[in-house]
Amino acid sequence: MGDWKKVYQCTECGKVYEHNSIPEICKKCGTVLGTKTVFTKMFYGDNGMLRSDKCRCVIARRTIFGWQIKR
Repeated sequence: MGDWKKVYQCTECGKVYEHNSIPEICKKCGTVLGTKTVFTKMFYGDNGMLRSDKCRCVIARRTIFGWQIKR
């Protein structure tokens, strides 16, 4: 249905976020996924974030039933 692309996944609950929509706190379980600082906002814009170890990068695609992660 969709193309494979790089997305970010919460390691605690498995919720998948697209590259430009990673929140600081996971919306499903409340884990801190990253922090936004003045330095990252200055160089990377509003999407600049320092990711924590609770957020990992995976290759996935969107299907009818949710996200399918390529293993």
